[in-house]
Amino acid sequence: MMGGFWVVEATDDEEAVALATEAQAACGNVIEVRPLQGA
Repeated sequence: MMGGFWVVEATDDEEAVALATEAQAACGNVIEVRPLQGA
């Protein structure tokens, strides 16, 4: 299995989780949501 990461911009945690849910359905793997400090 290959690993990797995606960086997405979301307005809040709820939107980030919604995006991760869609991504998980598409790729079939576990997705973790972690905050990053903004610039």
